[in-house]
Amino acid sequence: MSADNKTPAPVGRPAKPKEERHSQKVTIYLTEEERENVEAIAGALGIPTATLIRGMITRSGHYRNYLSTSHLRPTSH
Repeated sequence: MSADNKTPAPVGRPAKPKEERHSQKVTIYLTEEERENVEAIAGALGIPTATLIRGMITRSGHYRNYLSTSHLRPTSH
């Protein structure tokens, strides 16, 4: 119980700040073999498939390269 003995004490870790939450979804299309391979790797690591894919994208740095190219930067009109 909390200090006022009326509400239960919080359980688990504190919530992440809103700007750090992963709330945007992306759909990718894989062949059956690709999906099975990704799921096997994630399973062997003991992590969710989405966590594996997000980590692979983040570590690759490719998305940063694309964002730094001039033709993809927003322009003012």
